[in-house]
Amino acid sequence: MLYPLFLVAHLFAALIFIGTVFFEVLILGHLHRQLPARVMVLVEQGVGQRARVLMPWVLLVLFGAGLGMVWLRYLPVLAAPSASAFGTLLTLKLILAASVLVHFLLTMA
Repeated sequence: MLYPLFLVAHLFAALIFIGTVFFEVLILGHLHRQLPARVMVLVEQGVGQRARVLMPWVLLVLFGAGLGMVWLRYLPVLAAPSASAFGTLLTLKLILAASVLVHFLLTMA
């Protein structure tokens, strides 16, 4: 019963995280050419302040739900990750997720 809740929470948090990255890179990145520098600084400060409040909670849900799913269903697969393609891909996903977390923590510091 817990696994579906972890899955939904993980997917929603991933959507919020990816949407935020998409917005900052593709939308705000493009606005640099269209807005004056003073305005862009204010926009970036406002978005940055909101992201610093929201994103730690999003990442807590994302990683917490992901670890919950691993604990409930995928721990045996990770015991021998090279035994199956799924285990190898899951291990790669966990390594990439850890990299994203480390980069996020370094950015927030």
